[in-house]
Amino acid sequence: MKILHVIPSVAPCRGGPSEAVLAMARSQIQMGLAAQVVTTNDDGAGLLDVPTGHFVDYRKVPVCFLPRLTPPIAALREFQYGIGFTGWMKRHIDEFDLLHVHSLFSSLSTQAMQLARISSKPYLARPLGQLHPWSLQQSALKKRIYLALIERANLSGASAIHCTSDQEADHVKELLPYSKTLVIPHGVETTPLISNASTLLRESLGLPSSIPVILFLSRWHHKKNIPLLLQALAKIRHEPWSLILAGNTNEPMLEHEIRERCLELQLQDRVVFPGHVTGEQKALLLQGADLFALPSASENFGLAVAEALVHGMPVLITPEVDIAETVRRLEGGMITDANVDAWSNALHLMLQKQDENSQARRDKLSQAARKEFSWQANAKALGAAYSSLTGTSSL
Repeated sequence: MKILHVIPSVAPCRGGPSEAVLAMARSQIQMGLAAQVVTTNDDGAGLLDVPTGHFVDYRKVPVCFLPRLTPPIAALREFQYGIGFTGWMKRHIDEFDLLHVHSLFSSLSTQAMQLARISSKPYLARPLGQLHPWSLQQSALKKRIYLALIERANLSGASAIHCTSDQEADHVKELLPYSKTLVIPHGVETTPLISNASTLLRESLGLPSSIPVILFLSRWHHKKNIPLLLQALAKIRHEPWSLILAGNTNEPMLEHEIRERCLELQLQDRVVFPGHVTGEQKALLLQGADLFALPSASENFGLAVAEALVHGMPVLITPEVDIAETVRRLEGGMITDANVDAWSNALHLMLQKQDENSQARRDKLSQAARKEFSWQANAKALGAAYSSLTGTSSL
């Protein structure tokens, strides 16, 4: 079976969804599916340095990059229009058994669903949390118009809507009561074991050996509530802790705001900014830190949360992170409303429990989370869904 994944961008700066689609395609290829990806060469404000117009091997996945239109107006650039995409799809759509379309309110995904409907080609739509009430409230008027004129018909025409949690499926059903939803969670790729990760992490960043390390690891965005995390930590400044604020943003004003807030709260000596991390550096953070924190206002899945759990790290998150119920079931940490006092109290409690987080407890959490978040299980479930929707064997 031949599957085409369509997503506006696979740039690392776009965060979890871009990482997930590549991992999803890799796992499907390993299972025997012919999975390919078409996208743009988007890289936030810039462009990826990749060939365009034909398939290339990109991180072990066949990816066709199309040139992204790059107007000077940021809002138009964020629409991620792929030059020549319509013609490319018309030439190639019949080569595929099914389209798996990731994202909404973006040129590439919208066109892909429209063309699939015209061609009577089955397709899955993955909303990436963009039907979450918080997300729909952002640029609300534009999204209501877009939904009414275009995207509602695309979603209604989908063979199924791929959700990564029960909570996301509930949001879809609120908007589209008669839609078919499939709940298939993401997988998480584990990292090779690093001996003495805790010691190495502290040595590499110049952190005291005896102080608990809190990790924030995510793309910086207003919805992540980073200032709230800083304010909550400022209320317990008398306690020992260090914060690693990993990630980056394409919004200079947001970065300025976060760094200024650190200075205003006099936390500059307790917060480390390693920027965007990958490979061994990311593995060291996941294995060496003590507590993961994400006070997000909206997460359709929370890939970084799952990564922390798979590495045995307890997490502190908000109920708006859609895998909150899974965290609760795995006894993987605390779920707390996104306000400063609640987060300050929760951080205090979890820091007090650090002595209880022995290696045995981390190993137990890691083992349970690996069963929950498996790319092999994701590929198997999606393969079965593809077969059911197309009447074609997935192998």
